Amino acid sequence: MTDTPHPDGPGEVRCLLSMPNQSGLFAQIAANAKYAKVMAAPGTARGRTVSICGAGPSLAAELANLQGSDDVWACNSALPYLMDRDQRVTHAFGIDQGEAMLGPDEWQRTFPVHYYVASSVHPKLVRHLTRRHRRLTFFHSYLGIPDDPAWVRPADCPPDVTQEMYLYTRKYQDSVQVGYGLNAVPRAVCLALFLGYDQIRVYGADCACQPDAPKMPMMATPEYADWMRGLVMYADGRTAATYGTDAVMAEAVIDGRRWHTRPDMVISARHLIDLCTQYAGRVILYGDTLPTVIASKGASFMDRMPALTGVGQVTGFGNAARTSLDPDA
Repeated sequence: MTDTPHPDGPGEVRCLLSMPNQSGLFAQIAANAKYAKVMAAPGTARGRTVSICGAGPSLAAELANLQGSDDVWACNSALPYLMDRDQRVTHAFGIDQGEAMLGPDEWQRTFPVHYYVASSVHPKLVRHLTRRHRRLTFFHSYLGIPDDPAWVRPADCPPDVTQEMYLYTRKYQDSVQVGYGLNAVPRAVCLALFLGYDQIRVYGADCACQPDAPKMPMMATPEYADWMRGLVMYADGRTAATYGTDAVMAEAVIDGRRWHTRPDMVISARHLIDLCTQYAGRVILYGDTLPTVIASKGASFMDRMPALTGVGQVTGFGNAARTSLDPDA
C-alpha cells in the first residue's frame, strides 16, 4: 500500500490508500496459475496449534515462547529473522505483490520450509522459490481491484463476477481467498482458520513501530525524515525509513505511552482484534503490541483511532467458489 496525505484541517491528515502496480496484478495472478499445483485445502490442520509470527519489533522478546506450537509460520521478513536465530520454522507466509519480496531482508534466501504464497505475488518470486525446489502451497489474497477497462468478459463469466474472481475460479483449483486486514498477519490468521488449526497464537503483530519513540515532527521537514530513520519498525532493527522517509505515519498516546503506526496497520490492528473477539480462545495475541494494548480499551476507544474509508472492500474470507468460511458448510 502507498499512502497519500491530504490536508484536512489544522493537525489533521486524511489518507487514501492505493495499491502499487495495480495494473499488473491481473497478469501476475494469471501467470502464477501454472505453478499452483497445490492449493490450500480446508480442515487439513485440525487438532494442531500454530504460532504465526509477524516481523514487528516485539517478536525479539517472544522467541522463547514460539516453540510450544505444532507449527510455526513466519510472515515475510520474519522468515530470515527467525532462521538466522536458529528458531524452528515450519512454514513461510507471503502476500506481498512486489519485487521487494526478493530483497535481502525478505525471501532472497530460501529455507527448507513449506511456503504459503498468494496467487497474486510477483511471478519472479514464485520462479525464485521453484528453482530452489521449495515446497509451495497457493491460496488467494483478495485484492478488490477494479476490472481492467480493456478486459473482454469471457462468455463463461457471469455479469456479476469480477475479473479478479474469474481468475481465481477459472484459472485455479478451488481454494480459499483471504481478505481480512491489509497486512500479512491477519490474512495468515484467516488462512490458519480455514485450515482448521485448533489454536492460533500470534506474535510480532505489532501493527506499529517500537513504542515510546520521540514525538512525531511535522511532515515534509528534515526533522521528519531524521525521525523516520530512527523509528524501529522491524524485529531486525530496520526502521520506518526502509521504504522512504516521507511515508504518512499516525501517532497516539495510550496510557502515557506513545505509539506510531501507518494507516494501513491501524486497519490491520482493528481486524486482528475482531478476529480475537470472534474466535475467542482460538486466536490469541501475544507481546507488547498496539493491538494487545487497544484491545482492552473497548470499541469506543478503537473508534477514536485513525481510520480510513473509501479504500475498497475488505470482505473477510471464504472458499473462492463459495462464501462460507466454515470448511464443513
